Amino acid sequence: LREKLEAAVAEIAETCPDVAEGYDGTEMAGYIDSLEAAIEDAYNNGSLSEQMETVNTTVAQIEEMISQYVEYAKADQKAVEEDNARKEANQAAYEADLLTIDELQAALDEAVIEITANYPDFDVETAAAEVQALIDAQKAQAEAALEAVAYEGTYENPVDSAAVLAAIDKMMQSAIETGIGSITAEELGNARIYTTTGVQVAEPVRGAINIVVREDGKVLKLHIK
Repeated sequence: LREKLEAAVAEIAETCPDVAEGYDGTEMAGYIDSLEAAIEDAYNNGSLSEQMETVNTTVAQIEEMISQYVEYAKADQKAVEEDNARKEANQAAYEADLLTIDELQAALDEAVIEITANYPDFDVETAAAEVQALIDAQKAQAEAALEAVAYEGTYENPVDSAAVLAAIDKMMQSAIETGIGSITAEELGNARIYTTTGVQVAEPVRGAINIVVREDGKVLKLHIK
């Protein structure tokens, strides 16, 4: 029995590494020790022959327990592996959402840079804070969704990219409409200049709002000093 238990523990250590610590054979060895003690007592008091049927039955029971011991370990190992796979999949989905959120953050940062450069009179700080709140909420939502499936379940968290991008676009439009930029005539270079009514002019109308189309195609609504 001890050899069978030793072989079982060795098999568990090899095939069930994540749960092997809990299957070191200590409890099973205790059953074998108890059987051995009972046999010695029966031998010493001369009742061993009468107890052989009981002894053989106990031996068979312990053998079955050793066999089940390995099966239980394998079942626990499988459960651990499945849970690890679930956690890995959830983590991957969460990280994919973080990448999406990072892209939204980059879009906001780029918009702030553009507005700051081209529309200095627009209150970009306040407008950007509102969009940032949306992005932060998306990140908090993702974190909560991952925490909710820490022990069971599948991570699900639809990132509302459309709402954030719409807010960024709205901020840009507001900057264009109300955050009029300022530029010197010398900075215009070879840009095409139009009035607000769409008429192209050779020179900017000083002191007025002009629609400027730069050589790189960027369209600016600027006030010419």
